[in-house]
Amino acid sequence: MVFLYSAGDTKTDMYADVSGPTTSFGESAGNLGISVTQITGAKLFSEYTPADAEAPATPNWPNRDETACADDYNCDWAAKWDRDLQYAALYHLFGLFWTNEFILGIGYMVLAMVFAQYYFYRGDRERMGPRPVFNSLKIVGRKHLGSIAVGSFIIAVIKMIRFLVEQTEKQLKQKMGRAADTMAMKLIFGIAKYCLWLVEKIMKFINKNAYIVVAISGRGYCWSAIHAVGLILKNILRFATVNIVGGALLWIGKLVITLGAAVVAFAMSDMAYYSDAEKHPDTALSSPVLVIILSAVIAYFIAEVCLQVYDMGVDTILLCFCEDCEKHSTPQYAPALLMEAIGKGEEYEKQRAAAKGAAKNPEA
Repeated sequence: MVFLYSAGDTKTDMYADVSGPTTSFGESAGNLGISVTQITGAKLFSEYTPADAEAPATPNWPNRDETACADDYNCDWAAKWDRDLQYAALYHLFGLFWTNEFILGIGYMVLAMVFAQYYFYRGDRERMGPRPVFNSLKIVGRKHLGSIAVGSFIIAVIKMIRFLVEQTEKQLKQKMGRAADTMAMKLIFGIAKYCLWLVEKIMKFINKNAYIVVAISGRGYCWSAIHAVGLILKNILRFATVNIVGGALLWIGKLVITLGAAVVAFAMSDMAYYSDAEKHPDTALSSPVLVIILSAVIAYFIAEVCLQVYDMGVDTILLCFCEDCEKHSTPQYAPALLMEAIGKGEEYEKQRAAAKGAAKNPEA
């Protein structure tokens, strides 16, 4: 091994069992030396001592077990992936799944509460107060975190089972080799993974609508989930139509935003500030392709997040409308714009006018 210092002496650990000669190859100005030591079956420790300093009576040697690998080229460190560490990793992974779904659930319920207020206030923005999102967040934080915790826990359990199934498949392939790569094994794991994926999608759909019902009624998670499923089954055609049309509009919106950002990035990259290397050497682009791709990717993710608000609004208004129709023969709280959109604007206005006249003249 070679130890090179700018000044001072190279000294061999007095506690090391060194076998073999030690050879020095000259010294330069400033007492610069290179010492090469051949050792066999032993660890070599070195300590730097300045030339003008006195060696301590008791050297402050580092822990030999901790510094052994620093002096041996054939030694390295490796973490032992024991059972306790595996359990800890699974525990934290489950916590990650649960926390992620819990945060998403809070966002869903806050948005659902805001849109539900808009519906039941008949679209009157002034009746909702100055800070509807903040007020809804306070209500969710005080009253509905338990419902969100239950719903997010169910999704986290399903995700954890999916992860364990995938890891089991990988472990079997590693241990059994070709014996695990049979058509029967592929079929079993394929069916299992597909069923778990389908269950997760269904539960996410139920969770989303359960959060909406919780925001509307203020009831617990279990009752809200059952009630939401009942409303969906009773109004299956409405939900199917709205989901198909809404999904198509969301897809078109994401596409338009992504392409628009790419076109803007292309137009900006063609400006002299980014294309003329002689006048603007610091900002000129050699190729605009990477900038355009990054702009499109970032725009897509932004559109995904923003249009989720629109999607939640559509689902909440639809479920509020179904709940309104469930409790009354005709919807009593639907905004006029919604009734016009479904082609019942005039009928709705006549019914509301008749209801107001009956309320003013109860004797009649």
